[in-house]
Amino acid sequence: MMNTSRNAVSALTVALIAAAASSANGQAYLSVRGTANEKGSVLWFSRVSVGWDAAGNIVQDTFIELTNDFPEDVHVQMYYVNGDEPLEQGSDNRPHEGWNWLDNLILLTGDEPAYWSLATGHPKGTAPFGQLDAGNPPGRPDPYHPGRWVVRGFIVLWAVDSEGAEINWNHLSGKATLVDYMDGSAWEYTPWSFQARTSRRGQETDGNPGILLFNGGEFDLAPGTLLMNFPAVGSTLRSANRMASVNDVELTLQPMMVDFRNVGFDRLFTKVRITVWNMNEVKLTGIVRPLTCWESERLGHYGFPNHFLLQNLQTDRGKAHLDSLGSTECATVSLPAPLLGLVSQLIHFSPKTREEAGVELAGLGCEEGALLYDVEPSIPPERVDAPNTDGKPTERRTGDRGAGRTAAN
Repeated sequence: MMNTSRNAVSALTVALIAAAASSANGQAYLSVRGTANEKGSVLWFSRVSVGWDAAGNIVQDTFIELTNDFPEDVHVQMYYVNGDEPLEQGSDNRPHEGWNWLDNLILLTGDEPAYWSLATGHPKGTAPFGQLDAGNPPGRPDPYHPGRWVVRGFIVLWAVDSEGAEINWNHLSGKATLVDYMDGSAWEYTPWSFQARTSRRGQETDGNPGILLFNGGEFDLAPGTLLMNFPAVGSTLRSANRMASVNDVELTLQPMMVDFRNVGFDRLFTKVRITVWNMNEVKLTGIVRPLTCWESERLGHYGFPNHFLLQNLQTDRGKAHLDSLGSTECATVSLPAPLLGLVSQLIHFSPKTREEAGVELAGLGCEEGALLYDVEPSIPPERVDAPNTDGKPTERRTGDRGAGRTAAN
C-alpha cells in the first residue's frame, strides 16, 4: 500500500526546491521551454514498453537510439521506470512490482550513435526493461492485448561527469521505435529534450548536484500546459475511394516532478484537467483525472464525460488543453506539476491490418519542474563487460539501487 501522507510531504518538498531555486537572488530567467525537436542535456522518453506471449517469447519491443553529437566522450545516467502501480496480487494471482526503477549508466564516445533493445539491453549492454517486473513471463497482463504480458513506463536520461553530477552537454539526441511483431507494425517518436542553460560544455550546471531544476536557469523550463490535437475515436480517414478508421487514441501522461533518491522512489500525485474543443469551436469541459507517476490510457476507455468519442465530440477532429490541479480536499494531497505527454492513434485499414502513429504533445506556456537523484561516481561498483557490437564495455549499476524501490519500501 502507498504511504499517502509521506508521498505528499516529499513531493511537496521537491516542488518547493524548484520554486525556491528559480527565485533565488531575484534572478530572472529566460522563458525557454523544452521541446521534442532539439538536442539537449536531458532527454525524456514518455512511453516505452516490452511485451511477451504466455510462453515468454518477445512479441513487442522498444528500440532506443541515442547519439552524442560531439567529438568527446560523455557519461549518460539513465533511469528505466515502471509506470504502472504496484499490485499485491494481479489478475494472474501473483504480485507485481510497480512505480519502481532501474539505474543504468553508459558511456558514449565522441560522435557515437548508439542503440539497444529494451527487451535484451543489447547491443549497448543496459539492463533489460523486463527486470522491473521479473517473472515467467515478465510483466503483468497487457490491458489491450489479451494473452500478452507487458512492462510499460518511461525513460529519463542526462549527461553526467566522472563524479556523477549533471553537466552541460547539449549534444544528446534520440529516438524511440516501438515494434509489435505480432501485428507487424512499428512507429517512432523523438523524446522531450531540455538544454542546460548554465556553465560551459562538460561543466556542472550548478553547485547542487543531484537536483535537476527545469526552471529556465539550470535547464529549460517545463511546459505549463499541453496541447493535444486528436482524431475522434471512431472517426474515418477518407482519400477518394480509400478509407481507414481510427479505432482508438492512446494518451500518455506523467508529472515532471520525480524523486529517484534511495530514500524511496517517490511519486507526485496530481489531477489532470482536460478541456476539449471540436471543429465548430464548441468548448467541452468536465474531464478531471487523477495521475500518479505515469499513465497510458486509451481515450475510448475514459469514463464519463468522454468528449473524445465521435458521437460526443460531433466532429472528426478536436483539440485539447491539459494542465494539472492542486487540491487538499482528498485523503491524498494533490499537487500542481508540469506535465509531459505523448499521443498515438490506432488506425485500422481492415480487421487484420493495424498501424499506430504517435508524437509528443506540444507545450504551451512554462512551468517549473524538478528531478532528484543520488549522485554517485561514474565508475560504478560493478561493471558489465559482456562483448558489445562496438567492442566497448558498458557500465551499469546493479544491486539494491539498480533494482529500485516500490512505494511500500
